[in-house]
Amino acid sequence: MKILFLFSGLIVLSNLQAQTLNAEQRLVKQVVVDFYKWYSVNDAKLYNFKLYKGKNKKDVPPYIIDWKVAETYFTYIRKNVPWLGEAFIENERKFLKQCQQSFNKYPEEEMPIGFDYDRFTDTQEDAKYTLSETILNKKMLWQINIKSNNTKAVVFISEKQKTDERSKIELVKEKGLWKISKCISRNL
Repeated sequence: MKILFLFSGLIVLSNLQAQTLNAEQRLVKQVVVDFYKWYSVNDAKLYNFKLYKGKNKKDVPPYIIDWKVAETYFTYIRKNVPWLGEAFIENERKFLKQCQQSFNKYPEEEMPIGFDYDRFTDTQEDAKYTLSETILNKKMLWQINIKSNNTKAVVFISEKQKTDERSKIELVKEKGLWKISKCISRNL
């Protein structure tokens, strides 16, 4: 029985220590929290950009990426979404190129591949749900690893008892400020 109490105490202590963040980790966490607070009420602004279109007819396969709209989308991010940086835009370019390859490989696919879920939350849930159930949920454990000479950070968010099921967000420092480079991905 004493061993069980000792073991339980160690688990609680390790969780408390994992939640103690240094100043740089708190800055990283704040960027993530601020972005998802903004996103939970402004998600439609990012999804108003129709990044794909029908090659021959509007909204009918085969699809192609509309690169003019994509460039407008990137400009919007640069001007209006300070938590997302140039590394995020480059990752979005890669994503769109992968979508174009999928469109070419599966030209008859009705649902445009890559656009059937929220890329910023990696779910089909409402952004407000992700904010309340993951980002702001006090029961979640935040693990923030800062590396590469204080220029890259990886954030893992999980339920304390389910650390194998976690969300991952990557950030890089651009011009001295932490910026999200890749948004939430699950179970990594």
